[in-house]
Amino acid sequence: MKRGNLMEAEARERYILGTFEDVRRVGFVKRTIQSKIAGVEPLVVGASPDALVGERSGLEIKTMAPHLLIKQIERGVAPGEHRAQVQGTMWVCDLDHIDLVFFYRGKLDGPKYRFEREEAFIAQIKNEVEIFDTELKKLVKKIRATGATR
Repeated sequence: MKRGNLMEAEARERYILGTFEDVRRVGFVKRTIQSKIAGVEPLVVGASPDALVGERSGLEIKTMAPHLLIKQIERGVAPGEHRAQVQGTMWVCDLDHIDLVFFYRGKLDGPKYRFEREEAFIAQIKNEVEIFDTELKKLVKKIRATGATR
């Protein structure tokens, strides 16, 4: 994470130079949705993309040590472990796609993968978030009923 924080700005600049896209940094993006499970109470969800690109795109940057970056280049396919993150970000930020780039400072350019919006998967994420939120609210209510608050 420390390496990512140190190299993120450089990776974003390299992306801009390679794509000529309008890239803007954002902080934490919040969205209020109506939960079908929770009823009338709205649900606030959030995501933190590394940047927004153009009108309806995003950017996620992953820094990797050079030996891991070489292995990723050899694999040649987008790693599945980032799917939920990028699809969740597309849901929260209402994006059509996200470019996932891998980076390490130096001459080696990491691969770039474009993730398109997957409505069915986003619906699963939304459902799981709503279930979690409902269960959390029940637990908090139960704890407060016992008088175990500070």
